[in-house]
Amino acid sequence: MRTIMTSILCLMMFFGVYITQVTAQEEVQEEQAVVEDDSKKPVRSPFEGTLLIENQTFKVQPKGSLELYIHHRFGRFDNGLSDLYGIYAPSNIRLGILYGVTNKLSIGFGTEKNNKMQEFQWKYAIMSQNRGGTIPVFLTYYGNFVIDGNNKDKFGETYKFIHRFSYFNELLVGRKFTEKLTLQCGINFSHFNSVDTLNDHDKMGLNFGGRFKIWNDNSLIFEYNKPLTIKSLSEFSDPNNKGVDNFAIGMEFGTSTHAFQVFLSNWEHIIPQKNYMYNTNALFKKGMLLGFNITVRF
Repeated sequence: MRTIMTSILCLMMFFGVYITQVTAQEEVQEEQAVVEDDSKKPVRSPFEGTLLIENQTFKVQPKGSLELYIHHRFGRFDNGLSDLYGIYAPSNIRLGILYGVTNKLSIGFGTEKNNKMQEFQWKYAIMSQNRGGTIPVFLTYYGNFVIDGNNKDKFGETYKFIHRFSYFNELLVGRKFTEKLTLQCGINFSHFNSVDTLNDHDKMGLNFGGRFKIWNDNSLIFEYNKPLTIKSLSEFSDPNNKGVDNFAIGMEFGTSTHAFQVFLSNWEHIIPQKNYMYNTNALFKKGMLLGFNITVRF
């Protein structure tokens, strides 16, 4: 009887040790799986939001989230103190919404005041820099389709509804270098179905920008945009409008649900293809203006 009891106790001890080892191995495997999965996730907070200043960022908002945008551009500095350097002057505004369809795709709509532009937009994350370092950069495609809501007399005697249409397409590549510094650059193409006399229908451009965190979620933001004059795209030997460079610099103040940006810029049209094609405000001269963007996340 004692031999049987001893055998049973030994057997129980064996199974106890075996189960403990198996459980420990499973826990280790689970921890390794979590670490492995986490390494494949995109890096955290490369930008505070999907908007830099005048440009989009490469960031695409999460699935099911909704963002509300308010863009405001004061008047230019031209009149000096008579209108408090543009603050009392007529301003341009845009209201927009953006919805995350998936974690890679977002769609949105916005309306702009001065040029009565109705903008449908979309953004798709082609690839995202991950925490493990196997994907070193973000690559994002952004595009829009815009309907000009001005009176049809603006489009001449041969007016057709498609003359109101314009398009903008852009590839953005960027990287979060440190917890403080994120940079991006992009190449874009604009097209207008109808243009003013001696203006091209097509325009290409480049942009560069980024943010540097100063404290918490408050950052210095900046960008430089360069319209390009390409002979193969130009319809005239001496295009009337070659476009002007844009430089913008400002501060961004962020929370978990809001981002507020205040900045100095020389672009006032807000809609990207309108800025690249038609803006003529001189850089660092009286064409400069103050602006702000407000983003509210739901």
